[in-house]
Amino acid sequence: MDYSTFWGMLLIAIGGISFVYGLYATNGIFKTAINRLLMIMCCALLVWSLGLAITAAANNKEICMIGYLVAPFGWGPMSGLLLHFTLLLTEQEKLLKKWWIYPALYLPGLVMIYAFTILPAMGLYPDDFIHTLYGWVPVVNYDVWDYLFYAYYISFTITNLILLLSTRITSPDKSKRTQVTWLAICYIIAYTLGTLSDVVFGYLDITIPRLSTIFSLIPIGAIAYSVMKYGPLSRKPATQSAAFRTDHAHSNVYRVMSFGFAIGSILNIISQKLLYQETGLPDIDKFSVFLIFVAIIILLINELRINSLLKEMSMAIVYSIIIPYMTLRFVQYGSITIWAFVFLLFILCLIYNRRILLITITMSSLMTQVLVWAISPRVLVEVNVADYSVRLGLIGLSAILTVFVNSIYVAKLKENFTYDEKQTLLAEISRDFISAEEWNKDEILHNLLEKCSIFIKSERAYIIVFEQDKGKLHYSCEWLADGTRSFLKDFENLSSDIHRKLFEQFESEGVMKLPDANLLPPIAGKFKKLLAEQNIRGMVNLPVREKGKIIGIMGFNSSRPLREWNLDSSDFMEIVANVVSDMLLKIKVENRNKFLAYHDQLTRLPNRISFKEHLDEVIKQASITRKTLAVVFLDIDSFKAINDTMGHDLGDTVLYEVAQTISDSIRYCDAVSRFGGDEFVIILNEISGQDDVEKIMDGLMTAISKPLNIRGQEFYVTISVGCALYPEDGEDSETLIKNADTAMHHAKGLGKNQYLMCTQAIKDQVEEQLVLTNHLHRALEREQLVVYYQPLVDMTTKSIVGFEALLRWSLPERGIISPGLFIPIAEQTRLINPIGEWVLETACRQNKLWQEKGFSGLRMAVNVSVVQLGNPNFVQQVEAILKKTGLAPKDLELEITESAASNNVDNIVSILASLKALGLTLSIDDFGTEYSSLSRLKVLPIDRIKMDMQFVHGIEGSEKDQAIVKVIINLAKSMKVKVIAEGVETKIQLDFLSQLLCDEVQGYYYYRPMPAEEIEEILVSKSLVDSE
Repeated sequence: MDYSTFWGMLLIAIGGISFVYGLYATNGIFKTAINRLLMIMCCALLVWSLGLAITAAANNKEICMIGYLVAPFGWGPMSGLLLHFTLLLTEQEKLLKKWWIYPALYLPGLVMIYAFTILPAMGLYPDDFIHTLYGWVPVVNYDVWDYLFYAYYISFTITNLILLLSTRITSPDKSKRTQVTWLAICYIIAYTLGTLSDVVFGYLDITIPRLSTIFSLIPIGAIAYSVMKYGPLSRKPATQSAAFRTDHAHSNVYRVMSFGFAIGSILNIISQKLLYQETGLPDIDKFSVFLIFVAIIILLINELRINSLLKEMSMAIVYSIIIPYMTLRFVQYGSITIWAFVFLLFILCLIYNRRILLITITMSSLMTQVLVWAISPRVLVEVNVADYSVRLGLIGLSAILTVFVNSIYVAKLKENFTYDEKQTLLAEISRDFISAEEWNKDEILHNLLEKCSIFIKSERAYIIVFEQDKGKLHYSCEWLADGTRSFLKDFENLSSDIHRKLFEQFESEGVMKLPDANLLPPIAGKFKKLLAEQNIRGMVNLPVREKGKIIGIMGFNSSRPLREWNLDSSDFMEIVANVVSDMLLKIKVENRNKFLAYHDQLTRLPNRISFKEHLDEVIKQASITRKTLAVVFLDIDSFKAINDTMGHDLGDTVLYEVAQTISDSIRYCDAVSRFGGDEFVIILNEISGQDDVEKIMDGLMTAISKPLNIRGQEFYVTISVGCALYPEDGEDSETLIKNADTAMHHAKGLGKNQYLMCTQAIKDQVEEQLVLTNHLHRALEREQLVVYYQPLVDMTTKSIVGFEALLRWSLPERGIISPGLFIPIAEQTRLINPIGEWVLETACRQNKLWQEKGFSGLRMAVNVSVVQLGNPNFVQQVEAILKKTGLAPKDLELEITESAASNNVDNIVSILASLKALGLTLSIDDFGTEYSSLSRLKVLPIDRIKMDMQFVHGIEGSEKDQAIVKVIINLAKSMKVKVIAEGVETKIQLDFLSQLLCDEVQGYYYYRPMPAEEIEEILVSKSLVDSE
């Protein structure tokens, strides 16, 4: 091989390597702009290399000129491409959006193509060529176009470097700084060496081939490495056939290729040494050594511990070199036979689906054949025995590869058929899995074992679930082929040591395989004997797991060794074992959910749903047998206090112990349920009447009265119980439970720690409350509620200083309903919130109306329920009503009960402070009726204390009441708050309060509660009197 041919071969290799860089850096994905640009640069370098290769190695000047005209299509736009890539890499998005940027980048390159390709082809500004030892070398005739090229090349180079170096200075990203630094270094090296070889040497008349294409490989390689390492390009891997996706398949193609080159070396020796006797042929030994060297290189690449992508790229680079070398080695003979060896490479790439490698080989082969034409455009050769021998060798290798392809195809067909069978079987198993429940579990698992055994050709299959000690069987299911006896009993009798080793193997390997029992060593004699008795040679066992923990085994065995089974790997059986594990867990969870759906998790007693279903059945039976039964509703007294003081854990323990006590105290025919919270409900069956109920309840109360020993401490609890009889107190479950619940609440109201039978009086009272509740829900919209006003009288001036707004309910069928009846109902149903809001707004609006009529200086007192205070928006509600009605806050007073002020003091103080901040006044109503500590009372921001009327009424007949009145008034004076006495009805009461300097009074002695119209008449008459 002469120097010009070698130089052409080297340039072809350079072009192929650049193409490899592009393919592997982008991974064949060109969706992003930066990927496409990198590939275009690599293709440009490939075209440049091909043009220079033709130019250098051409057979004559005409062919040399063709290569010279092709090269500008590669080097012409290269500077623009590199600068464009730098703009993308340095994230110059704004600049790239300018309309002029792309003409600025690529128009100079197009001009260079026009100047150095189109014009010379037309005979204008042509360069001359001389033939040297290294092939054809251009002699540049410097003209305007050459100087324009230098300006284009230098300006783009400087701009490129400025962008890279400025990014290195300004970028906060360390990896980006490293990236642009290496690129700048590679650019400088390539620009310097390229300028030296192609510009300076040409200017000095040093006649050597153009080298800049070789140096351009440096920045292209740096770009490819940079984007692969730092990841600015899309790295999603190209898809491959599932058959050749593994590393093992990758290794196979490299081994086959290495073997092929080794065979080629032998064929070369045979064909050339023994058969071919002509002189002037290539050195036989050197070429054979080269082929052996290539085979070794491929094997070494295969053994490298790098990822498959880098291995494939290395192989592509190797082929970019050896394809032109092997072809051009015989170029003087037109490479008449050797050129066909690339088809063997094509076949291998197709077999193993190496798409990118196939593209590289194709491109390198095409460029090499173009160069063969350039070197030997026309050649006459003699085909002799040696050539036929090489052809026969190539045909033989092709035949071997064809047989290999056919075997792979047949194996793939079989694999696909087996895969389809597996998928069908797994689909059936999955479908059964969905419908699996406790009642059909055995049938589904048996069918699963049968289908899997038939598929893998085993004769026995079993599923075993162990108890926690992993020795005793908890559940088992077995399928047996005809004539096969059960293995379960023998399996259960296996020693614990064998069980332990089996589970250890599951933990370490995930599966236990016994390929052939006949091959077991003598140390396993006992186990081998057992298998022989069962006629077992091959066995596969897999773990059944629950949340990662091994709970059992799924196994298959047969009288045949595993090699005769249809089991290429354990993956399929592992999937089935996982399905079985999930199925058993699903059934267990469903059973647990069903239990939890009908049972209380803490006490394990039936819950409300289960109890009602059972009670419905019991009532149905009792209606047929005409027997009596009782429903008992039980509630633990003050259980909230236990939770609040001792904690919920201890409260749960108390609930559990009480549940056990109740269960132990009732008869076997009775049933108990936890209804919710601290409530239990009992069904008493087979009773004759109330006497039997009382007898059972007496025993229950006695049992509950005994102390509970919890965590070494004794706890006493009491219960309140209500009992309802069927059919006297209800003929359906809802009515019986409701009446028993009502009786229980009456028992609580009577002092707790007792049981109470449901009576007609209790039911009537409940009925009355229900009727009132229903009417109360519509009272506002039907305008049945009305506000009355009772004047507040100053003790000193005897004048009216304010009013208390009192709610009245006028029910058409019943007349006026006492507030003592409907206010508790309103609080229980939370209707007190809308009703209270309406009362507050009505009272404020009325006071404002009176003020507008000239009756100023009057305050309006409105009662506030504890339920209203619990409304988080209550303060905002009051503020909104004041703004809406226009009443000044100082003319509004809110009254809260003493009990409300005593509960949750911190929260109440915060609410009252917020109300106080609005500017209104506050008072405590019914003072003296509840327990209030002075420490609590002193922190409340109140303005008045309203003494309860029971003490005022007792002034005339009770010295104790007189003393209490004195204490309350003195206490108020000492706290600097005013006192109002309500319920004043006699002169004696008024005089007594006057002597004690009570501030204000309210009661029938002066005025009864009246509608607004009557109050207004009083105010008018008072005004007339005062004016006289």
